Amino acid sequence: MKAKKWILSVLCLALASLTFLASVSFFVDPLMFYRKSDRWTYFYHNRFSAAGLIKNGKYDAVIIGSSMTQNYDLPYMRETLGIDPIKLNVGAMLPDETLMLYQKVQSRGKAKSFIINIDINRFNVSPDLEPAYGHFPDYLLNDKISDDFKYLLGYETLTRFLPATVLLSVTKATGHAIPESLRQFTDPDRIGEWYTERTFSAEKVLNSLKKKKEDFAAENEIGESIDDIRAGTAVFIDTILSQLKEDQNVVFVMPPRSAVFWAKLSEPERETLHQIKEIFYDCCKGDARLRLVDMTAAEVITELEHYSDTSHFDLYVQNKIVDAIKSGEYDATSQSLAEGRQLTDKAINDVLERAGL
Repeated sequence: MKAKKWILSVLCLALASLTFLASVSFFVDPLMFYRKSDRWTYFYHNRFSAAGLIKNGKYDAVIIGSSMTQNYDLPYMRETLGIDPIKLNVGAMLPDETLMLYQKVQSRGKAKSFIINIDINRFNVSPDLEPAYGHFPDYLLNDKISDDFKYLLGYETLTRFLPATVLLSVTKATGHAIPESLRQFTDPDRIGEWYTERTFSAEKVLNSLKKKKEDFAAENEIGESIDDIRAGTAVFIDTILSQLKEDQNVVFVMPPRSAVFWAKLSEPERETLHQIKEIFYDCCKGDARLRLVDMTAAEVITELEHYSDTSHFDLYVQNKIVDAIKSGEYDATSQSLAEGRQLTDKAINDVLERAGL
């Protein structure tokens, strides 16, 4: 009898503890699963905060993409483009993750505009392309009842985001300054931002031309045939269009990787990437709701002082992309794509000469 009473007491204590923890998680709601409140100073994380921003953020535009999008200056975008965006990003984002986030945003019906990054060196998509959660926790993006329990009593909630949100909120409420090292994580405009942590140097980027060719090729491998890429790209665009309303628009951005990136590719690899650009353009043209901003051969790709490696650039280049979205200067056409091949070759010769190769 005593044993049964003891077991019952332990179970009741455990249930009471879980109920208390779940109640605290629900009240604070550190990942904005149910609401976004001005009461709290949230600790934003690009993977874990995405769902809350989609569900409960205030926005009329969405930026989706890889590390190429993480340094967008959202105040500058608001001023220049007249939109109120949120950023949904993760390093090395793949097309299936892009589609998943796009569909989740569309299910909320808030966004009028989308800016979607297209990394052509990762666009090796196959015809069976399907949306996938990838880097993003599925329990935060689903609407199942069981996912509520995973959130309210989850390891990440209880050990990371709940304590961080409470601590930051108490710090701010008591008049203390939040440390500079943490300030970025309290601002949703700066989700994923990394440019302050990097060194940008033309010498560093030029020296990377000495990196072993096989290592670079492995990082940028195109794993599908052109026919499969063409079919997969069509699936990607069709999936976007299937949910795109008449009053919405999508700007696809092919970012300006440096001329050194192109120089380190073999001729067949360059040709494959040029063909991917042309395939993407062919899939987009004919629908006024779609734009393709192609900056892969823009003049800035030879301004290596703005790059930290062969691909990643600083805020100056990021704002150049915003300006291009505004002006339409780099909107793709069949002529601009043809000229882009020549401009890329010219940029390659320029950096090889500068490197003494």
